[in-house]
Amino acid sequence: MEMDNQFARSSTGYLDDTDICNRIAEARHGIEDVRPFVWQGELYGIGAGYSLRPDGTVLNTQILVKFDADTVRHVETFQSPAAPGQTEKNWIPLVYNDELLLVYQVYPTIIYRYTQPGLELLPRHPADQAHSSKEILRGSSNFIEYDGHYIAVAHYPPMWVYEKRYYQHVFIAFDRDLRLIDISEPFFFFRPGIEFVLSLLRDGDTLLISVGSGDRYGSVLVMPIADLHSHLLLRAPSC
Repeated sequence: MEMDNQFARSSTGYLDDTDICNRIAEARHGIEDVRPFVWQGELYGIGAGYSLRPDGTVLNTQILVKFDADTVRHVETFQSPAAPGQTEKNWIPLVYNDELLLVYQVYPTIIYRYTQPGLELLPRHPADQAHSSKEILRGSSNFIEYDGHYIAVAHYPPMWVYEKRYYQHVFIAFDRDLRLIDISEPFFFFRPGIEFVLSLLRDGDTLLISVGSGDRYGSVLVMPIADLHSHLLLRAPSC
């Protein structure tokens, strides 16, 4: 979908992923939760291949794709680095010094470098894990660069209250050495429930946030990018 600068829909179209569904067993039933990002001047995405097992359960596998006009091209399939056959979702793309990094887990921090093909685990400094967060943090959005930092939205594992599932979000900040330096207070965008952030986009002094709600609705939220300073301990905006 294409929108104008007032977010009114100007055109719509379909992305053709039939080649991936026909050729890639891990995506035989499609690919979901694709996080788009620009790398080396071209549009890519990292998403979760969707495949039904014989017992009716779902296997999600992370798949790197490239957008070629209205066609989605397969680049590489990443088997779980944790255990064969384990479902994998919510890896975050981070373009760093023209390399593609994939943040497997925000906290405790686990980052892989895409080695074309394959993945290489980046060594971490012990201080990276000494944060006040007591819970695992996983990915949501892509990263953007802002004021000397890499900023993204992450989420905590779901909470269950009266058989309803809730996701709390946080802004996170990595420094130039890819160390997690701050996590904001948790929040909901609209109301407690299922919310999912796919992408951040900086447009001048504005931050655009793509949010899905209740697995039914999609929204684009507009936020002054300087407001990040009210959520994260960053240095004052540059003059």
